[in-house]
Amino acid sequence: MNLVLGAAQRLNLGHLKPFCFSLLRAGFEGMTALFVSDIDEQTRYALTVMGVHLIEPEAGAALDQAGINSSRYLVYRRFLESLGDSVTNVMLTDVRDVLFQRDPFDFARDDALCCFLEDPSVTLKSCPHNAIWFLNAYGSEALTELGDHRVSCSGTTIGPAWRIREYTARITGELLAMSRRKPGITQALAGVDQAAHNYLIRTGQLEGVRLFENGSGPVLTLGHVEPEAIRFTEDGYVADAAGGAVNVLHQYDRHPELARRLVDRFG
Repeated sequence: MNLVLGAAQRLNLGHLKPFCFSLLRAGFEGMTALFVSDIDEQTRYALTVMGVHLIEPEAGAALDQAGINSSRYLVYRRFLESLGDSVTNVMLTDVRDVLFQRDPFDFARDDALCCFLEDPSVTLKSCPHNAIWFLNAYGSEALTELGDHRVSCSGTTIGPAWRIREYTARITGELLAMSRRKPGITQALAGVDQAAHNYLIRTGQLEGVRLFENGSGPVLTLGHVEPEAIRFTEDGYVADAAGGAVNVLHQYDRHPELARRLVDRFG
């Protein structure tokens, strides 16, 4: 079984419909599970009707005081442990700004931990958000040393279940260490999980990583892509570098006209 695993906090059905409906329309037949926090009963009911498994917050977790961007990794780790060997491949994903055009697992994974680069124009130190997260998490020396590397987005990661379990264990440990060095940072800065994700990749602490160019693999992260650079297939799907429909669109909502077009089409 393949698993799409995400987190939703203070989101309503309107926020979640593009994600859920597009995944269903893409023909995905695995399990979809969301770690949910502060969502209304109507949304809960609709998600369960669509076959989404809801994961409730656990009291007493080590990252309880962290924001959901950091605490989700501990929840993911425990949930994957509870599923045992029933899961083959896993996609960890953002939810509010992700939309599926094809099955997210329909690509050659080669048993790797598949991570996805953002637009070539963006480095860890040139992007103001990433620079702030990295600087606060690891300091100026680390930013100077690693800041010229391209940004890998922590919002989408795909791999075999055993690699994703290793990844969630490693990034949870990194975030806990960060919290001990700087109490409150995982609660105050929502994006420090991205700093941890990139730090682990660029310091070689994650094994089996395969970095995909933006849009040359199954994920196109659109946040820093210029609108005129977005291409479409003849039948109206957003195209990857090879001209086919890209599996997953991330941060599509940064382009309002594109978002309207996609939501009209998918949900």
